[in-house]
Amino acid sequence: MGLFGGRDLPEEARDRTRMALEQVARRNVDELLRRDLDCKFYTGPQSVAKAIDQLLGYVVWRDTKAALLLFVRRGNFTDVVEKAAEAVANHPQCQRRTPSADPSRRSDFVFTRADDPDRAILLALLPFQLTG
Repeated sequence: MGLFGGRDLPEEARDRTRMALEQVARRNVDELLRRDLDCKFYTGPQSVAKAIDQLLGYVVWRDTKAALLLFVRRGNFTDVVEKAAEAVANHPQCQRRTPSADPSRRSDFVFTRADDPDRAILLALLPFQLTG
């Protein structure tokens, strides 16, 4: 049985996935491995808010770092990244956005836990453009 419910992943999708994973590998992998992370495809700002809720549900009290890897298949990449970052910043648990050297590669935010407002979670938004 294939990874997708008995269906094989089309070759084009395999190639896009491979390229995205190579992009991830080129970034600071050690940093990512010390975080709770989730991968999602961008389908609009509401998908980002839903992904953040899901990711925060995974984070246990002792975890202080999380990352959302966001794969963008279509649209103007710069616009999508700005809309995604805005959706993260507008999340009710987001306290602030922290400066980033290159927001098209990474945006960082400080979140609070719903069950412990004094406990901070550092969340990184890492967008990846899937081309082809």
